[in-house]
This record gives sequence, C-alpha cells and structure tokens, in this order.
Amino acid sequence: MLKLTAMLLGTAFLWSVSACSSSSGGATPSKDGGHEGSAGSDGGVPADGGGDGGSKDGSISPDGGPVDPGPPRLLHFRIEESNPTRVSFDSSKPIAATTTTGFTVSGKTISAVTINTGSKTGHYFTVASPFSYWDNATIRYEGGSDLTDEESQALYPFTLEYVSNAIPEPAASAHTYYVSTSGKDSNGGTSTSAPFGTVAKALSVATAGTTIYVQAGLYPVTGSISLPSVGTPSAPVKIVGYQNTPGDISTNYYSYSYGSAAPALDSSKMPLFDGGGGTFAIFFGGQGDDYVIYRNLQFANAGSGIRAYRSKGVVIDNCNFKEFGDGTGDGSAIELDIGDEGSVYDDSFYRVENSYALNAGMGNIVLYGNHNLVESCHTYCDNTTDAYDATGVSDYYITLRGSDNIVRNSKAERRDGVAAAASGHGIGVKSGEATTFTESFHNLFEHDYVIGCNEGLYTRNTNADHNVFKDCEIGGLGTAAGTSYGVNGNGITFQTDTKYNVAERIYVHDVKAAIFYDNNRYEVFTGADIVGNVVRNSIISDSAWAFRYGSSGTENTPTLSDNRIENCTFDNVDSFYYSESVVWTSISGNQFVNGIFNGVSSMETPNGWSFDHNAFNGSAAQGSNALSQDPSFSGFYVPGVALPGVHIDGIEYDFNGARRLDPPQMGAVEVP
Repeated sequence: MLKLTAMLLGTAFLWSVSACSSSSGGATPSKDGGHEGSAGSDGGVPADGGGDGGSKDGSISPDGGPVDPGPPRLLHFRIEESNPTRVSFDSSKPIAATTTTGFTVSGKTISAVTINTGSKTGHYFTVASPFSYWDNATIRYEGGSDLTDEESQALYPFTLEYVSNAIPEPAASAHTYYVSTSGKDSNGGTSTSAPFGTVAKALSVATAGTTIYVQAGLYPVTGSISLPSVGTPSAPVKIVGYQNTPGDISTNYYSYSYGSAAPALDSSKMPLFDGGGGTFAIFFGGQGDDYVIYRNLQFANAGSGIRAYRSKGVVIDNCNFKEFGDGTGDGSAIELDIGDEGSVYDDSFYRVENSYALNAGMGNIVLYGNHNLVESCHTYCDNTTDAYDATGVSDYYITLRGSDNIVRNSKAERRDGVAAAASGHGIGVKSGEATTFTESFHNLFEHDYVIGCNEGLYTRNTNADHNVFKDCEIGGLGTAAGTSYGVNGNGITFQTDTKYNVAERIYVHDVKAAIFYDNNRYEVFTGADIVGNVVRNSIISDSAWAFRYGSSGTENTPTLSDNRIENCTFDNVDSFYYSESVVWTSISGNQFVNGIFNGVSSMETPNGWSFDHNAFNGSAAQGSNALSQDPSFSGFYVPGVALPGVHIDGIEYDFNGARRLDPPQMGAVEVP
C-alpha cells in the first residue's frame, strides 16, 4: 500500500515514499499551483513548492534556462520592504501589458501595472495604499487583461497565489521589561538582575512599543492575564520568551512522533504558563487590545491558551500549546476573533507561525476575520476519550471563518485510536451555522497535510465559497480501521450550501470517502445547494469509496448540481461510491471528465452524474467516449500509455506541474 509522508522543509513540503504498491512505483512527487472563482484555470505551478508558479521540470526560470513554449506564467509574487506600494513579480518569459483588468490583490486596489520590457524580472503592480508588516495577501487573475508574451499568447487565468511579505516587524520603541520565576513584582523589572515576577505586572506598566522578555520556567496562572490597549501598528507590544539570555531562542525545540503520545512541554526550554486545569483563557485580549506579538512562549491546562475578541493585529510565533477545553465543547489553544458586522468580518491581520497546538477540546487553531495567515503550524490530538476538554478529542484542528485568509505548510493529525466522537475537522473553512453565516470567500490552503480526520480538507455551509485547496495530502487510517467513516478519516468535503470551491493537485489515500458531498441539516436550516465545486488533477488511492454523498432530515431542501471531477486518477478503491440517508431535492449536471479508474470496484453511473472521456481498468466502462485500458502505471501514477482526453478550460498543468497537451491526456499525471 502506498504511503506518502509530508515533511516540512523551509516553506515547502517534500513528499517521500515510505512504501509503495506495484501500481504506483517509487517516484517522489513535488507540488504547488494556482486558481479562483467558479473554477478558472489552474494557473502557474511552482517548481519548489514555494508558491512561485514555475515549472517542476525546470523548463522555465526567471533568471535563465530554456524558454517555455506555452503561454506566460507569473512567478514570485512578493512585497518588498523598499517598495511597499508594489506587488513585485517575475515571469516565465518576457511579457507586455498595459491593463490590470482581472487581477485582484486581497485587501488592496490595483492602480497600475509596470512591465520591465524584454526581461523576465522587475515587473510590478502598484496598489493605492502601502502594505505594512501586518498584511497577509493573495493575488488572483480571472481574465480580461491584455498581458501577453512576445508571441501574443495570453496569460491563463489562475487561482489564488500567495504573496510573500518581506516588510520587517516594527522594532521595539519603548521600555524593555524582564520577567523571571526568581523575580518579584516589587522589583523595577528593567534588568535581568531585578526582573518582575509576573507578566501581568509587566503588562500593567507597558506602553506602545514595549518589549517584555520572559525567562524560561514554570508560571502558574489562576485567572486570565489581561492585555493593555496600548499597541499600535508601528509600535506593538511584544512578549518574548528566552532561555538564558534574551534573544537566545531562534527555533522551536518541540516535536512529536505521529502515532505516539505527545511529550510534555518543557519549561526549561521556553517559559510555560500553566492554567492548572482552569476553564479561563490564559491570555485574553478584548476590544482595543490590538497589535500584540507573542513569541517563544508555551501554554497548557486551561480553557484556552490565547484568546482575542474584537482585537486585531495579533501575532503568535514559535509558541506551543497543549491540553485545553472547558468540558462543554468550548475552549481552544488559539482563538482569535475580530467580530463581524452583519455577514462580513472586519479585517483582523492575525498571524500564527511555527507553532504547535495539541489536544484542544473545540479547536486547536481558530481564526475568525479577514487577511490572516497560518504558516508552518502543527496541530495534533492524541487523547482517546469522548470529552470536550483537555483530556478529550479535538473537534477542529485548523479552522477559518472570514475571507482572504491563508493556511500554508501546516499539519492536522489525529492519532490512530482516538475516540470516535468529534473525530475531527482537519483544515478548512466554516462560515457559520443555523441561520447566521459570514462571508468566507477566497481563502487559500496550500501545501497542507491531514491524517485521520473526519473531514480532511473542508469547506462548510452558506457563504463558504470560492475557496482554493491545492498541493495538499490527506491520509486516513486505512479502510479497515474501525467501522465508522469518521474514525478512519475522509478526504475532501464540500458541505451544505458551499459553492464554486476548487481542490487541485490533492493526494488522498487510505481514507473511507475520498470526496464527500454532505448536506448537514443540523447546521443549515434554509438553502443547501452544493454547486459548482471542482476537484481536478488529483490522485485517490487505497480507499473505501471514491466519493460519497449524503443528506438527511427535512429542515432544508438540498440540491447537488454542476460539480465536476476532472483529470483525476483513482487507483485501488474498494467501491466507487456510497450514498447514505439520501434526501435531495435534485441531483443534476455533475460530471466525471478525463479520469482514470484503475481497480475501482462496483463502477456505476449514479443519478445526476455523467461520465465523458474516462478510462477504466478492472471495472465496467461508464458514459461516453470511454476507454477500457490498463494504464500501466509507472513512477507515481504516470500512465505507461497515452490516454487522450477532451479539452477542459482550466486544465493547463498536471499533478506534477508539467504543461499538459491540448487536449490533455486522462488522469492526474500527463504522460511525458
């Protein structure tokens, strides 16, 4: 059985084969890419997994190398310190452009585009207002620009691309205070030789730009530590841990081994704030408690670790969280909520980086707002009891609500043997429930890894639309593990009234349901149309069902329409689909196109679905223009024979980022 293990290295996942079946070979895939809207083109596909839109085979490079004969691609979107009113970018070949039509930079208005004629570098968009350190941005292109290469080939539309931000963190600009377990609040707190004894004391005297250095050690907490309303964008309050000398921590020491109990947090490495089993939030920020940076800190055994409500500009960097919950289904390791105005969230500018969050009853990382970033974080649950507290299961691992947010290079892992209840929502977006929903549009999830969660990658409920998942891996616990699909884990979930989302270049394996369309009557009472969602250039292997759909109850009237599964490879799947308690008003216009079905049992054409240009081996061919053909896989699901498909708008590059033929071949990987 094929198993891929995703490992973080810098800003990219490396994908390594730990075991492989005869059908899949032993190659190591590399990943990344672009898209948006109701299902546009998949745009540029980066070479190194870092979001740069380049070719994986090295055929294009902004600094030299062979020229790609196809249409141009845009690469390396970035904000540079020296030019904060620009989004700079490179191109795969020299380009020309005069209009910005079709381009959107999240949170900004584009006023102009400047092209460095004859070059592949030095291009930029100008925006109407400058970026700052706090900005977390994406860019998308939906067509309409006059951007072309020297052969007059137009740029393909592309989905969301990450825009890196090199503007540095504001420097400390006010008093520096020190805290140590050996200190006293009666001390002056202005030196390591006379530190305060508590962070609460240091915060009570903080002003804009204050830095508070906290030495490693155990800090018992009996109630929430409140924050002062003094931070500003140019002078945030910083709470920074150190071991022996301020500034001596540059990396996170913590780690765990998947499948084993996670180790305790070590207070000798970084300061540890321990809530002693209380139900309060260890740090709590309310309205106006803005612009706070937490770094090199640890939190444990409370209702929540860090909670902010109606405060913005919160950064959590290199921090560890373990064991949270209040016993009632609430409580998170990290919960940052800007609050909303009607159906739209305010801009919040949260950032959570290089951190670990484990065993939180409601959610490990929960962000509500717009323009937020989760980067290189690990979430894990190793508890085995059916309780919503610090000893029980985690319900949500990384969840967003709001628009223009980003989750990159992060993990959600549920340990095998964890209890069945609330078996976990992995990484995704949920817009609300009942009758209250907030716009959750244009969120980007890339290079993420999920294992063992009921919903691996998910988009849930009304207004959770136009989101993009790309270059991710979802693993399950095997089709024989337990009896519930929730216990084993599932793949990509589109739930209840979610529309026009795209999942591309996803590797799903060892799950119950690889693709899941679900109407949850308990969360959406009116309107439940799952429409226009696309899965493409993805690989599904060693799973129980290729796809599943279910609906129950009469609180809403669900429809399932115009969803597409394009250029996907299905290998060694026990049964094609599973339907549970189905009560749909209508199912229509859904399609499988350009797929390969190898070793998929019980093939049939479900009501409301059609097949066009698909290849089948080991099961009955379905639909029109079907081939009965052994794909003879080699490498990582590379067909050994060409299987011609049909042209589809948006299928420009394959699973590995190679440019496709036109029309493309069937399956996720193009034959070289």
